[in-house]
Amino acid sequence: REMKGGASMLQLKSAGNLAQALSVLVEASKLSTADASHITALVQSRNNDEEQDIGAPAGAVYESHSGDILQVLTELMEDAESQLDSARNTETKDRHAFDLMKQSLKDEIRYGQKEIDEAKTGIAAAGQKKSKAQGELAVTSKDLAADVKGLADLHHECMTKAEDFEAETKSRGE
Repeated sequence: REMKGGASMLQLKSAGNLAQALSVLVEASKLSTADASHITALVQSRNNDEEQDIGAPAGAVYESHSGDILQVLTELMEDAESQLDSARNTETKDRHAFDLMKQSLKDEIRYGQKEIDEAKTGIAAAGQKKSKAQGELAVTSKDLAADVKGLADLHHECMTKAEDFEAETKSRGE
């Protein structure tokens, strides 16, 4: 089964030698091109040496290539750790930003609710004042109407008395 363009086990079985097998493995892994070329060159140089000298290598001629492999693996491990640290730092920053935004929104909601409660209290108080003022206006309007009627009655009575007085005064003078 092939995994996103990587090597399958069938490709490994068809590899003729170690160089081809490592080449297939390198292509399947997430190694960079530079690392892959280092490993391939290392294996090919070993194959060339083995093809030329079938016997055991001379002590002074043999060079250990395991240092290159360890160095590549160490670099890969360091890269992976730096990527992990970077991902963790990004996640921490994003989580912190989320928490701040969450707290900010909660505070805005709480403040908005407080303002709504204050507005409702103000509306209720204004409604009570309005009702009281309307009641007082009704009482005052009734009192004013009664006073105006009383004034009209008094004015009418005064005019009647004044006419009676004039008529009496005139009748006495005659």
